[in-house]
Amino acid sequence: MENGEFEVEYQPTVKLDGSDEIAVVNAVLRWNHPEHGTLTGADFFPLADTTGMTPRLGTLLLTESMSDAAAWYRDFPTAPDLCVRLPTRLAVDPNLVRIIRDEFERTGLPHHKLRICTDSLALFDPRGEVLDTLSVLSDLDVKITLAVSGASDLELVHTHRLPVGFAILSGPLVDGLATEGTTEADNARAHLYALLERARELGIKRVGADGVRNAAHAQRLRDVGIFAGRGDHYGGSATGPEIAAVLDQRYSPA
Repeated sequence: MENGEFEVEYQPTVKLDGSDEIAVVNAVLRWNHPEHGTLTGADFFPLADTTGMTPRLGTLLLTESMSDAAAWYRDFPTAPDLCVRLPTRLAVDPNLVRIIRDEFERTGLPHHKLRICTDSLALFDPRGEVLDTLSVLSDLDVKITLAVSGASDLELVHTHRLPVGFAILSGPLVDGLATEGTTEADNARAHLYALLERARELGIKRVGADGVRNAAHAQRLRDVGIFAGRGDHYGGSATGPEIAAVLDQRYSPA
């Protein structure tokens, strides 16, 4: 951190309706390691948990991404929401609500332009009261997103009355539609129809997919009802200025 080796990058989630409109921009933290190259959160957050650095790194992620999003919103009021997936150790931090409140005040980012994403592991981590935290954030008009791998994860919304408005799906069900004409694809399609129906029953507005490989994959996901996707098909991660340049092309007056 002292050497400035950590950097916030962004992954656009794109609508699958053919418009290529960015539905939401997802913030991730990268470590530009001088010996090991670029490391993802999956590489370094376990170590950060061990050393107690996760809250500081997670706060850095929130601070920089909310600053960027506030700048995008000032220039382009119809800019997409910012979504931040919290590392578990920050999700359970009792100071999380205060940190986010402080960043709202500092940056001026409207509350409804922020989405906080969490998963089942964080929900049941014994170190914190994540359910209470999500409820408070929802009351602040922050949008809550649940990362899921199947329909069983959605039942957490019902069981715990979670204020979840969006879900992002990854794993075997998404991968199963990467090809067509296989038993795996047929099974994935059937499960996805059931998952999306349950999501509607639970009041979840939209379900996105992580891991879209190509245009055909995106079309199959769209056909079953997935709203938006991110992955290799939409390119790699982008810096804050690169996202701003894309928004300038799309939203500036002709």
